[in-house]
Amino acid sequence: MSEADRPFIREVILEDFMSHEYTRVRLRSGLNVILGPNGAGKSSILLAISLAMGQSHTERSRRLSELVRYGKEQARVTLLLDNSEREGRRPLPRRGDVIRLSRVIRSTGDYWFEIDYRRADRLEVVDMLMDLGLNPDNLLIIMHQGLIDEFTALSPQERLELVEEATGISGYRRRLERALERLEGVKAEEREKERQLEQLKAMEDQWRRLYEKLEERRQLEGRLAAARAELAWARVARLEESLRRLEERRRELESSAESDRRLAESLGEELARLRRELESALDAGDRARVLRLVDDVAYDSAERAVAEYRARLSEEEAARLRREESKYREELERARAGLSGERPGTVRDLDEVEEEVRLLEAKVKALGDLPGDVEEFYMDIRSRLESVRDRLQELARNKAALLEEIGRRMEVWRRQLEELVRDLNARFSELLSAIGAAGYVKVNYGQSPSEAGLEVYVGFKGAEPVLLDPYRQSGGERSAAVTAFLLALQGRTISPFRAVDEFDVHMDPSTRSAFFRVLHDMFKGQRGVQYLVITPGYPSFVDRDAHYIVVQKVGGTSVVGEAPR
Repeated sequence: MSEADRPFIREVILEDFMSHEYTRVRLRSGLNVILGPNGAGKSSILLAISLAMGQSHTERSRRLSELVRYGKEQARVTLLLDNSEREGRRPLPRRGDVIRLSRVIRSTGDYWFEIDYRRADRLEVVDMLMDLGLNPDNLLIIMHQGLIDEFTALSPQERLELVEEATGISGYRRRLERALERLEGVKAEEREKERQLEQLKAMEDQWRRLYEKLEERRQLEGRLAAARAELAWARVARLEESLRRLEERRRELESSAESDRRLAESLGEELARLRRELESALDAGDRARVLRLVDDVAYDSAERAVAEYRARLSEEEAARLRREESKYREELERARAGLSGERPGTVRDLDEVEEEVRLLEAKVKALGDLPGDVEEFYMDIRSRLESVRDRLQELARNKAALLEEIGRRMEVWRRQLEELVRDLNARFSELLSAIGAAGYVKVNYGQSPSEAGLEVYVGFKGAEPVLLDPYRQSGGERSAAVTAFLLALQGRTISPFRAVDEFDVHMDPSTRSAFFRVLHDMFKGQRGVQYLVITPGYPSFVDRDAHYIVVQKVGGTSVVGEAPR
């Protein structure tokens, strides 16, 4: 068997699953057609495949427990996947030519997955198959019975997402959307940083005023400290000057007292002489001389008394000044003990310095109490402000780079979509014309990638194409339009396995026959792809290159057989 002829699913094994007791369904590469009457158990084979691949919902939203065969405790569905090397590499990053993928369902509703008999979770299974572009929840990959109408009811946005995923170009949108999300993140952070910037500016303004007060207070306190130091020197200078004046006055008093004492002594000697002379005049009886001498003695006695009195007063005042000098010296010693630094070259007057100190103290007091951490807070806010400004500049650069990246990714994404739509329209139009219809598809991009959608237009029996939806076309027309769309998409679909259940249920015989011929021709030329078609009727012709599987129900149990080639 050539590499291109190897089937992706070699075999499907159903154990106590719905109406299947034990069924083995071998599948081939290319087209596999499951035939059989309604209720035979055909659709349950596709449902089993989907569930084993990790499909998140069941047909008609049935509970998992309802899929277990009546009277049994559990059902098991197993897919034997071909993982043999193709062009030197295996499709799935696992050892072994065959991967055994199972899903076990309990009647209690519990379930689990197994990969080569090892338990696994759904995410592991889905991730493994998504590497091949196989998403069982994408109805363009696996379209269960009744999902044709669901496809017509999808929004254009949902259709486009399914098509992008099925054709492998969804990565272009995802990368674009991630870039847009990053841009929104940058814009959101930019708005937040701008809000922070405004808050920090207000805080910085508030704390700057406090910091300026702190700086002013520091300057005032510095001047006050210098003024207080000068005040101490001014006090010393005043004390020294006062002491100098006291000493000078005391010395003057002492000198005056000494002069007065000498004058008193001199007058005392003169009085002694006058008294001797008065005694001599009395003895001589010289009246005139006696009177003169009496006057001289009286005058000199008075002068002597005055001189002694002045001397005593000067001595007492000098003594008082000596005591005052002693106090001043003690006060000067205390004042000198509190001095700091060198003596200024010029010391202002004490009163002038005291006035400056009072003024500076009043100014400091007027500034009021300031928090002890003003500078720390202010510097922190300035640092944060600078950091926010730097971040805003960085965000502006990032935004510019992202806008450039988004422009490039947008161009690539649109180019991929335009190429896809061009291919789809060529094939879609060709398929519709084969049944006497016309149609086209187009992409509306909207304002953003999330608004972009795929619209399908079809027209039957010569009518102008109109939008495909659940109301404008009949059931047969919807089936024909969706089938033509699916077939047109096959050349771009990347999944190695695709399936559709009863696409022809509403078709007239002519349309059904035309589409079956297209299916057969398509999968002859498209090797390496496995396609499963379920139909309740028999094809209008038999193609020996297709693999036909017949499902019947015997005694309430589904039985599967292969048609001979």
